[in-house]
Amino acid sequence: MRSLKRYLVALDVTKGLTRYPHMIKWSDAVGSSGVPASWDETSTTNDAGEWTLSSEGGFLIDSVPLRDDLMVYKESQSWLMKFVGGVDIFDFDRRFSTIGILGRRCAQEFFSGKHLLFTGDDIVLHDGQQAESVVNKRIRTALQGTIDSNNQPRCFLAINYPKTEVWACYPESGSSLPNRALVWNWVEGTVGFRDLPNSPFIESGVVNPVTATELWSGAIGTWATDADAWGDRSYDPSQRKMLMCSPGNTKLYNPDSTQQFDGVDMTATLTKTGIGFPVKIDSPPDYTNEKLVLGIWPHLSGTIGGVVNVYLGTQQKLGDGNITWSNAFPFIIGSTEYCDFVGEVPAAKIHALKFESTSNIQWKLSGYDVDVVLAGEHGAR
Repeated sequence: MRSLKRYLVALDVTKGLTRYPHMIKWSDAVGSSGVPASWDETSTTNDAGEWTLSSEGGFLIDSVPLRDDLMVYKESQSWLMKFVGGVDIFDFDRRFSTIGILGRRCAQEFFSGKHLLFTGDDIVLHDGQQAESVVNKRIRTALQGTIDSNNQPRCFLAINYPKTEVWACYPESGSSLPNRALVWNWVEGTVGFRDLPNSPFIESGVVNPVTATELWSGAIGTWATDADAWGDRSYDPSQRKMLMCSPGNTKLYNPDSTQQFDGVDMTATLTKTGIGFPVKIDSPPDYTNEKLVLGIWPHLSGTIGGVVNVYLGTQQKLGDGNITWSNAFPFIIGSTEYCDFVGEVPAAKIHALKFESTSNIQWKLSGYDVDVVLAGEHGAR
């Protein structure tokens, strides 16, 4: 149930023992602090009414305000409910014929009068007129078929304001609760995936501190290895942070407050596939010539002394998920500069890179340079 103007609006209505999954019903007009006097659509003395949308597009799922109107979402369609007054009271206009949502909380009001939708195989941003995907085809392909079909109504969207991220949370096949999230950063335009501790609900708000301010007495390691900031605390009254629940272990989690998962070191992985390394500087990607990658200069920063394993891979063609990886090259932050891959992988037209850590460190990759030659030229160097 939602509110629009001076009315309450109900979706997917049940009358007696009969369910009407395509019906939208609204109450009589009500004051700001009152309750509807009537929901009787047959009365001629009030504004209560109902409207049944076509059965196309599946059942009604949820609705979210969009400026002065209400966007109504079905499983694969989106409608605009607009106040017009008079005899009709509301007008219904189908805006998107093939875009819907998986379940409740899969539509979020976003900045500047826009909505963000989790459709099940895409993340869509729209303003009621134009809709666009915020993830590329490769990410959409990776998402398709991974959501558990029996528990897809438990999918939802959550916003991580400090990190400028939107999390599309879903249960993977075989899981009853969301245990995975597709993460989109709306500032940097990056997309990735992260694990969740079986969380059916995540919300953002002001989170009170659970630990004291970072003090000298609690410092671990050295100036170079301690990842915390002096005077840092988990509470900031001006900042909205995420809080997630996990009923299986009766805990509440505050994501991104440490570099671990509930005190356990995690595996952090960054992968880029389908790379057509050009041999010449400022040349376009080369997907036709076989090349030999001799080494990588990663631009890695983070916890001094922390180890990030670097892997070089080869692919047969674009979009091929069968990647042959090299052995790990341990890159030590603060001391290693070059990763030598001579003799590690054969020549190939298309390559892949993977950066991975398994310890309690923080790190950031801002780019990389590559030492690459055409196949057959290595011996002449």
